Amino acid sequence: MSLLDRVAASEAARDYLLWHGDFDPEATEHVEPIRLPSGTAMTPIAGDGSGGTYFLIGEAGTGGDDRPVLYADSEGGAVYLADTLSDCLELIIGLPYWHDCLRIGPIDLDEAETEYLEAVYEPHEDGARDLRDGRAAALAGLGLREVPGQELLARFHAAAIGDGELPVGPEGNSYEPLAH
Repeated sequence: MSLLDRVAASEAARDYLLWHGDFDPEATEHVEPIRLPSGTAMTPIAGDGSGGTYFLIGEAGTGGDDRPVLYADSEGGAVYLADTLSDCLELIIGLPYWHDCLRIGPIDLDEAETEYLEAVYEPHEDGARDLRDGRAAALAGLGLREVPGQELLARFHAAAIGDGELPVGPEGNSYEPLAH
């Protein structure tokens, strides 16, 4: 069973990815047609609430879930999130505030998580416990492991500044790198 099939089969993973990860496997249409300059295949696998889309890069027969994942936003920016789909989902589950980690360099993940919890939960709710329990259930539902935050961040930054090509829009306009 593919990892995307496991997402569909696991209610805990699906719920966590939708709520915390803003990763919706049913929203696979990007705001505009885009392509990679080399012609390498881009398969949309999920979208987010702001019009961004997650893509597996490369042909399905050449790696299945073990293909890089690129995120393209609705404003003409893009970033490689991970070298494989499992690494990408570990990132989204472990650091659902990955958008706040686009600055390459040291990031205080405790502060980022605190800010995320304050933005998502009402003051009287135990957001930290809900996030922790939801994270554990999502990872278990997908058969993934919990990766320490600094390791997730290092993997993310390595993928973000790697040599992956960024997409172009319908008029040939190049997407801008989101990581800086």
